[in-house]
Amino acid sequence: MSILTGTLSKSDNQRSILIRLWDLLTRPSDLIKEPDKRQQARFIAALLAFLFPTTTFLVLNSFISPSATSVNATSANRIIQLLIVVLLGVMYYMSRTKNAEVASIILVGTSTFLILILYLTNHANANTLLYLTLDVLFASILLTFRATVIAVIVTVAGLLLVSKLATPVPPDMSSTSNFVVLFSGLILVTMHFRNVLENTRKAAITQAMKKVEVLNQTLSLTNQDLAKANELANESIRLKSEFMANISHELRTPLNAMLGFSGILLAGIGGEMDAETNHMVDRIEQNSKRLLSLINNMLDIARQVGWKSCQNLSIRAKW
Repeated sequence: MSILTGTLSKSDNQRSILIRLWDLLTRPSDLIKEPDKRQQARFIAALLAFLFPTTTFLVLNSFISPSATSVNATSANRIIQLLIVVLLGVMYYMSRTKNAEVASIILVGTSTFLILILYLTNHANANTLLYLTLDVLFASILLTFRATVIAVIVTVAGLLLVSKLATPVPPDMSSTSNFVVLFSGLILVTMHFRNVLENTRKAAITQAMKKVEVLNQTLSLTNQDLAKANELANESIRLKSEFMANISHELRTPLNAMLGFSGILLAGIGGEMDAETNHMVDRIEQNSKRLLSLINNMLDIARQVGWKSCQNLSIRAKW
């Protein structure tokens, strides 16, 4: 179990090292701030990080171990191959700087030009021109639709031009040219459909953002109305509290005094009273007690309503 765990840990460390290395080789320049352009620069750097060492290895291998075809290759072909390696190295360096977009344009333009030159220097086989489809594919990924259309027009025009200049014309020239033109047309149609779909999605996102903004404004106005209602409720609670305090002070205090003095009179402390006077003082005491009981009940009900209102306000404030 420990051996298996150690093996898995070692493989994870190796994978992590490879990921960090690849990120280091393809990381865009810090001068590029826009997320879309940073992604494009990373893709260009990744593409060139693969093409540059691969092409260098193939060219050096053809020099060291020449095959039947490379033995017959002219010095011009070898110069062009070395030039391709140098250009790939320069473009990889540019992709790591703020000029990554320029590197993509140079990559598409120079690769198309060099492929046509390679065919002119050795036009016995038209299969070399099939690599033009890669240029069209790279243009559709790296460039805008308008720039890709220009690249396709230049590629097709160059293809027609070299087919007229190179003599004798190889037997597979017609099928190769037709395939390049057909592939370029399909790429343009696909790219146009992708752009239409992307624009539709952007329009939908923009419309959704506008709706969200309207809802946010409505929510803000609702919050303002709630804040005003909260202020009014707090003011009503304050006025109710003042009213209760006034009732407690202005009514209960005199009633308590009336009850106290009536009790003193009924107890005979203030002197003897006849029956009629005693009856009237007793009526005063009974009615005072009844009125005091009503005031106490009203104050209790007001306190309960105020407590519930405070609870509701605290719940709204939490929300």
